[in-house]
Amino acid sequence: MASERIPACASCLVANAAPHMAEVIRRIRQEPEENWQSLVDQGFDSARESLYRERLLSILGPKNDWSEEALVSAIKLSNEAFIAAIKDQRVWDRRRTAKTLRELLHKLANDHVRRWMEARGMDVSEAARLRDGGGE
Repeated sequence: MASERIPACASCLVANAAPHMAEVIRRIRQEPEENWQSLVDQGFDSARESLYRERLLSILGPKNDWSEEALVSAIKLSNEAFIAAIKDQRVWDRRRTAKTLRELLHKLANDHVRRWMEARGMDVSEAARLRDGGGE
């Protein structure tokens, strides 16, 4: 069960960052000459500022060496998930509204997290339980 806490936490990070990353995509589409890596970094920074840290702590459990390492792993996984989502051509369809773009990014990033879990033989339903109800 402990290992499912990492993707559960990553899934919360994905949900939190989706609106910020949708704004990054919108800005890149409007200003293509701007440094996209800088915009992505700004999106992650903005998401970090709005993060509900107590929610992550409820998933990861008491603060200790393991939970700190797990948080770093979850952040890395969620960042990888968004980078993979941004590479999907459907994201760049200019006909998408802000809402549908946000929903698509969220879905694609969560799909990446789910595939990551399945590749490691993790229990997807246990991660969902942790994400939705915390570590209790």
